[in-house]
Amino acid sequence: MQRLLATAICVVFSPIALAGGTAYEDTSKGKSCKEYQQQLGCEFKVGKDLEFSIDAIGTSYTTITFMRVNYSGDYYVKYGLLHGCLVIGHGKNSPLFMQDFAFVSPKAGKVYKNWEACQGGL
Repeated sequence: MQRLLATAICVVFSPIALAGGTAYEDTSKGKSCKEYQQQLGCEFKVGKDLEFSIDAIGTSYTTITFMRVNYSGDYYVKYGLLHGCLVIGHGKNSPLFMQDFAFVSPKAGKVYKNWEACQGGL
């Protein structure tokens, strides 16, 4: 009985349970894309503290707009110069801070689990 209770406590209070999901899952779930004047644009709402959009995806004038970012919130975003992708991470106060990331390609508008796939993906 004690072993069952200890297992239940570990599952309920695991870092993933506290965060809601992985960065990849939450970023994928929060993605919404639409075509406007023959150009693709995607809006991302990740958790309660991150909202950004990528417009004219795959063109030479792709634009990234940050509507809401809170480094200390549940999620934040940064840009990786090496691979050219947006990096979605758990905020500073999360138990998964600097441990779990998702990567979004401005060239394709897709969400990836690692930067290598993001860099090469279209």
